[in-house]
Amino acid sequence: MIVGVLGSDVFVYVMITRRLREAGFRATPQRVAIYMTLAQTKTHPCAERIYEELHQEFPSLSLNTVYKTLQTFEELGLIRRLDIGEGMYRYDANPAPHIHLACKACGEVLDIDYDGENILETMSQYVKENGGHEVCDFNLILYGYCHDCSRRETDSN
Repeated sequence: MIVGVLGSDVFVYVMITRRLREAGFRATPQRVAIYMTLAQTKTHPCAERIYEELHQEFPSLSLNTVYKTLQTFEELGLIRRLDIGEGMYRYDANPAPHIHLACKACGEVLDIDYDGENILETMSQYVKENGGHEVCDFNLILYGYCHDCSRRETDSN
């Protein structure tokens, strides 16, 4: 069990343990910690970063276990895997379709607080009506410069 689980973290802890058990998986401390690590950050970490963050607390945790657990979470619809084009995947604890911005300067991946679902639903409907295709999921990633990097560029000119 995770020590120091407070506030909304209690809800997340209960939800992940319940969802794992319902799917026939044991809610091991490592699995719960991997999910809690994702749920408590907006940085969209890669598997290696999650491993580095948890390895000291769980010395027997392997990078392979992190990858397998993230794959299981994705298959259960608990997380979203993001391919930003860096040669590795990033992970997001918010599996709902939403928009991301990937900064081309610093590599940060940000959630865009915009009701993009309307735009994505409209695109999906267009694809269906004009091509007969069925869209199952959305993953819109914008590439540009985050606020800090664009400000640095402006300040240097």
